[in-house]
Amino acid sequence: MKNKGVVVVLTVLITLLCLYYLSFTFISRGIREDAIKYATSKDGSVDLSKKQRYLDSLWNKPVLNLFGAEYTYKQIKESELNLGLDLQGGMHVVLEISPADIIRGLSDNNQDPAFIAALQKANELEKKSTDSYSSLFYQAYKEANPNAKLAPLFASTANKERVKITDADDKVLKFLDEEIENAIERSFTILKTRIDQFGTSQPNIQRLQGTKRIQIEIPGADNPQRVRKLLQSAARLEFWEVVEPAMDMQLSTALTAINQKLIKEQNEKKTTDLGSTSTTAPEKAAAKTGTTKSALEQALSKVDSSGTNKLDSLRAATTSPLFALSNPPMAFRYDLKDTSAINQILKREDIKALFPRNIFARWDVKADNQTVPGAELLQLNFLTANRSGKPLLSGEVINDARLASDEFGRPAVSMTMNASGSKVWAKVTAAASAKQPRGRIAIVLDNYVYTAPSVNGEIPNGNSQISGNFTSEEAKDLANVLKAGSLPAPTRIVESAIVGASLGKVAQNQGFISMACGLAIVVIFMVAYYSKGGWVANLALLFNIFFILGILAQPTIGAALTLPGIAGIVLTMGMAVDANVLIYERIKEEQRQGRKLLDAIRKGYERAFSSIFDSNITTFLTAMFLFIFGQGPLRGFAVVLMIGIATSFFSAVYISRVIIEWMTRKGEESKISFETGLASGVRERKHFNFIGNRKIAYIFSSTVIVIGFVLIAIQGLNLGVDFKGGRSYKVTFNKPVVATDMRVSLAQSFQNSSTEVKNFDSDRVMKVTTSYLIDDETDAADDKVRAALIEGVKKFSGLEYAENDATVDDKHFAISSSSKVGATIADDIKDSAFEAGLYSIIAIFLYILVRFRKWQYSTGAIVALIHDSLFVFATFGICRAIGISFEIDQVFVAAVLTVIGYSINDTVIIFDRIREFINFGSSHDRKQIFNDAINSTLSRTLITSGTTLIVVVVLLFFGGEVLRGFSFALFIGIVIGTYSSIFIAAPIVIDFDKKEEAKPELKPAKA
Repeated sequence: MKNKGVVVVLTVLITLLCLYYLSFTFISRGIREDAIKYATSKDGSVDLSKKQRYLDSLWNKPVLNLFGAEYTYKQIKESELNLGLDLQGGMHVVLEISPADIIRGLSDNNQDPAFIAALQKANELEKKSTDSYSSLFYQAYKEANPNAKLAPLFASTANKERVKITDADDKVLKFLDEEIENAIERSFTILKTRIDQFGTSQPNIQRLQGTKRIQIEIPGADNPQRVRKLLQSAARLEFWEVVEPAMDMQLSTALTAINQKLIKEQNEKKTTDLGSTSTTAPEKAAAKTGTTKSALEQALSKVDSSGTNKLDSLRAATTSPLFALSNPPMAFRYDLKDTSAINQILKREDIKALFPRNIFARWDVKADNQTVPGAELLQLNFLTANRSGKPLLSGEVINDARLASDEFGRPAVSMTMNASGSKVWAKVTAAASAKQPRGRIAIVLDNYVYTAPSVNGEIPNGNSQISGNFTSEEAKDLANVLKAGSLPAPTRIVESAIVGASLGKVAQNQGFISMACGLAIVVIFMVAYYSKGGWVANLALLFNIFFILGILAQPTIGAALTLPGIAGIVLTMGMAVDANVLIYERIKEEQRQGRKLLDAIRKGYERAFSSIFDSNITTFLTAMFLFIFGQGPLRGFAVVLMIGIATSFFSAVYISRVIIEWMTRKGEESKISFETGLASGVRERKHFNFIGNRKIAYIFSSTVIVIGFVLIAIQGLNLGVDFKGGRSYKVTFNKPVVATDMRVSLAQSFQNSSTEVKNFDSDRVMKVTTSYLIDDETDAADDKVRAALIEGVKKFSGLEYAENDATVDDKHFAISSSSKVGATIADDIKDSAFEAGLYSIIAIFLYILVRFRKWQYSTGAIVALIHDSLFVFATFGICRAIGISFEIDQVFVAAVLTVIGYSINDTVIIFDRIREFINFGSSHDRKQIFNDAINSTLSRTLITSGTTLIVVVVLLFFGGEVLRGFSFALFIGIVIGTYSSIFIAAPIVIDFDKKEEAKPELKPAKA
């Protein structure tokens, strides 16, 4: 094997990197376990607020020292292997920005009936169209007012610099598109800041490209009302005067008094509180991980040269932490790890009482990592209110703010105000610039200071420029912040899901049990069938799983391990050993042809490579399109599948070969074998005439598909909330419940709207899905539906409602999780699923065409793939008719696309052997060539499908209700995919290639 050293070095490097990234996960888990122990009372109950305080106290403090580098708990959380909401509980929300409200705001709330009617019609058109909202609005407006122009609607005082009354419609439409995009960006900036300050929950926020939506995930969130309030409350943009401690006598006196009070408290501490034998839980966590202490901890633990205790060392203290931790001293700029200690001081009521009534403190929104190399410093600002306690100005006075350049060409922000704001601004800036040194004005959004520039002079007309050491991105963000109060961009929750912690724990157990069982069965099979070669394949499989988890833990990937992701890992196990099966079967084939073992190993790897490469590429293409077009769990599954394909290819093709060549070094061939009694027993088999019986297969497939789709047309499919919209809840009881009785009881509560109740994993958990108020996506509607459900379950069960599913008992029930999908989201999910499937098929068609150089092969492959997909749908329709109903949701789409990507594998193997036989030129009978090729690859076709089928069966039985439909679709898809590779794909090539089969006659040329 060439480049063996490169493979070894790569394996070692990847292994070390995976160990490095996974180490953060183990440390983080240990800290959380310590937090639980700290918050657990003698009776075994956990005080969640106490647990959170423990974690908060470590958030910005070093808890790990690795190779001389310190890591805070925050940094460790950012680097650990993330678990999805379905595995740990939490809240998933998709917010949509209302373009109608943005356009209405840009028109200065124009009340023209034609304008209002056009907005209403555009709202209806948007539900069925993919065009931009502004173009739909323009279309609706021009239909009713063909001779009217848009400019008069938007040429207001606020827009005077952007829109003139004489502007053409195209220019106005461009203005609307820009403002809608800016409003979405502005909302994203504001929400990101709020979410980032949420706490230690490691939230995630991202824009869904090509849409007006923002997706937010908050693991561990257990208060949905608080989250909704956080996400949907109006932004508060305010301007406050900055007070410099050294220049303000009141503030200086107050800070001196605070310093003295804190010093006195330190010196009055008892020895037992600070002694070496009495440490706080957070200090134990730091000591446990071998970190250096923060400045505050060092001050408290300092011991003098004579060996006196900590209390003695503090008796001479003259500076409190409020001053001592500042870098530089008296600048009130603190290292991030010390901000929690400062916050604890500032939150104390006795400390608040010492501050002047009109002065308060606010942190900068972003840490400074430029001033002091290697440090992240956060500024504490002191702000003052006027006599009424109000800010100098609020965001409503801002007309516009945009990215600009200062006189030196550096990024800056240009800001304009309305008439009333300009008057106040002139007075404020005149007063600030007259001070010595010049006064500063802080721009505060949601209680965080974004910038606090000095005022150089009076600004009389409201046109200001804010300059400083900004990057273009920072200046753009500041412009977005300044516009937050000038133009409303209301948001509405169009999709949400809440998963209780208990349900997440159940999902974790199901996922890991599936993974363990799948791994065990594959390991046993490979050893039983391939002897020592099986052990090599199993070792490569372990490398593969380890690499997947290590890569997922890498922060730059930004992926989370979800239940569908675990399913992807389990599926990858089967696919990983498929490559080894192809190699081993080829090695045994080469041995049967008389080659010695070492030569057979070399030839086996070489000749199996193209089939393995082609099958991995085609599966990777479907995973890629699933990632591009998928949403939510689909993307997580696709990421795991793509990583798994790459790592399984490397481990099965390269790592296994290095191990085998090491085992057979110096001619020691006895150390490796690929044959067992089981394998020998199934080697001899009958030669089947697959091509001759192809028409029987055509009739069978057509019959099943037609019957299935007729039943689907009659009864429909069991579409989940993902595809039809609505709200879904999982209700947990402490005793068995009859689903049909509960559905009848809930019908009245939901005003006879379509409602479905079914068991979810057990008869103690019911999944309730309803279309009640499906067209109303407001928070009020969410609360009304939830209240109706609670009231209905109370009447049905006679139990009381418990807020936490951990408190469910004989007297209480709980809602373990809930989800909502708006009608527009459901339509988008359907469209994206269709697009992912379509592009996957097109990509596979083109790839097969390039690899095999004939359109007949591409056609045969695509017909087989479409056949497999239709067969899966037909089977679901037939199953529903006989009372076995599986839900069609996003995870089902992932299964169908996986079937498309996977079933092509066997087809490629057969096509590869057909091409090889044709190149040998051993026969002119094409049907015979095709039959021989199918028969010669039959054992590896069945074994590769069989190993994957094993792990799919494990998922079907142990993966839980969430993966039940996914697993069943994969089960059918793999079985039928193997069948279609043999009976559909290759025969279709024969049927489409009949012209080449007929031999042309030679005729003499005409004179």
